[in-house]
Amino acid sequence: MILSILASLAIYKLAKTGMSAIPVDDVAVLTVLCMGLYTILPVISWLAQGGQYVIPVGRLYAMQPTISEVFELTLLGVVPIFGVLVVYSFQRTTLAKLNVKPLPTYNWWISKKLLFICVAIVISSYVFQSAIKFSFGMSNAESYTDTYAQYASLPGGVGQLLQLAGTALSVSMLVVITAIIMRWNTGGKQWFIIMTVFMLLSFEVGFSRTKLFYFILLTFLLYHMFVQPVTSFGKAFFFFFLVLGSFLLLGLRGDGLVSFAALPLGEFDTIWGNGVHLLRETNEGSLNVPWAAFLNEVFIFIPSQFLPYEKIDMPNWYLDTYYPEFKDKGGGLMFGTIPQAIIGFGLAESFLRGVIVGLLSIQLKKNLHKYHSCWSLIVFLLIYTQSYLFVRLGNFSAITGLLGLTLLVVVAIRFLNRVLPSKKHPNISGV
Repeated sequence: MILSILASLAIYKLAKTGMSAIPVDDVAVLTVLCMGLYTILPVISWLAQGGQYVIPVGRLYAMQPTISEVFELTLLGVVPIFGVLVVYSFQRTTLAKLNVKPLPTYNWWISKKLLFICVAIVISSYVFQSAIKFSFGMSNAESYTDTYAQYASLPGGVGQLLQLAGTALSVSMLVVITAIIMRWNTGGKQWFIIMTVFMLLSFEVGFSRTKLFYFILLTFLLYHMFVQPVTSFGKAFFFFFLVLGSFLLLGLRGDGLVSFAALPLGEFDTIWGNGVHLLRETNEGSLNVPWAAFLNEVFIFIPSQFLPYEKIDMPNWYLDTYYPEFKDKGGGLMFGTIPQAIIGFGLAESFLRGVIVGLLSIQLKKNLHKYHSCWSLIVFLLIYTQSYLFVRLGNFSAITGLLGLTLLVVVAIRFLNRVLPSKKHPNISGV
């Protein structure tokens, strides 16, 4: 555990080579920080309680993992960090060269036309979603579980249309937020305040908090890139813990699910519980994971109608197999990197996934310098905001999933931006 903390600090130092600012925009640093927290906090809690879980709430209390189980799960959880470290160590010269280059922020400028197109898509998508929800009686949901049940009962085609509208809204909103923060000192600050107030007023505790989390994370990153670079390690670390803590606390829903899956460590407890459970299933020889669940990481972006097998991801396979009633009530247990390693190839897979995270992070840095357009920035932001899901899902399906509806929406927006008439490219001080 101590070695993993030291490895994380080494990755941070390597990512910061040649920079005075904190590497807030480094995908590997964000992912490693999440991996460390999700792996180490349950262990710290276990140690603080005398080598057991004594607080009578949560899955780990009910399971009471042994010392050998805690050791094995911790090892599986921290090994990806060393995979990232190996890549960053071998690529330290490349990192140093990339870090000293100024980012081509002028070439990332989002025009008024593109901004207006995305605003129109946001409004249209929201109106379409509202109309569908009203037509199918979905506007009266009182909790997250009600929303889940209503979505599950929709006809397949309607559900996919809602998913497409949601993707269009999310991508367009990302572009709008980016364009506004780019214009921070020329009127963007006022628009951002209005958007933030609207976001907070529209958020309801007990419903999905992912959009709010994305909004805060994206704002912090864009402010760092376009307004004021973050130079204080303490402030960056405090912000991360504040955001992650709020994300976990807002996930404690009072629908009879809290006592089973939420407290006292929130998703840390949940995902570690998945690991303990599947480790015991493996040791008993009763684990049977369908190949479709493994293939989903690669083919998640392909609609189910075009696949020769029934599409399913790891979180849903796990719930369907072991907790179907909990799932029917709207409950979710995510999955996690530790359970993924248990059902896969163990330490070797964990290490390889860490290597992939490191290589992906460096390649994204290269792309930002190589492709001088706002679309290279938008692709980077899409991957960055999805990268923490690697820890929650245990695989790269959140990133490979971008090749589906998200890519389709990006292509459509680019097409509209290209065919609609536009004015001359504005200078950086213009609105």
